[in-house]
Amino acid sequence: MAIKITSPSASREKWQRRVSGAQQDYQTGVQGAGNRYQEGVSNAGEAYNAGVQMAIGEHRWETGTQGKGARYAQKASTTGAPRWTQGVAAAGGDYEAGQSRNNAALSAVSLMKKGPKGSPGNLANVQLVVEALRASRGR
Repeated sequence: MAIKITSPSASREKWQRRVSGAQQDYQTGVQGAGNRYQEGVSNAGEAYNAGVQMAIGEHRWETGTQGKGARYAQKASTTGAPRWTQGVAAAGGDYEAGQSRNNAALSAVSLMKKGPKGSPGNLANVQLVVEALRASRGR
């Protein structure tokens, strides 16, 4: 006996209909999820490292991206672009916090006098800026 299979378009329509009413369930589920997330991440380091090393060895990134360029471009333009403004608005506080950290790090740097293009002094200034920004991020 054959398995009765719903068409992809009918499955999509049913999924969208049911998911569209689940916003409150989503909100309830994510409240307090940060601690559960952190606990899971803290306990998964060894498994994560093993998985990444396996993926590197099997060249999964390269093979997983083959032939995906057109889909990426289509999704980025039809899904990502319309959400751009909302995402920027939501990220404003995080951006400001990061910029405050950068400004504090950069204000503590004392640069050498600017020299001619490509001079060792100019490159040393770049190194000072890079080191200050990396240190401000704990790297």
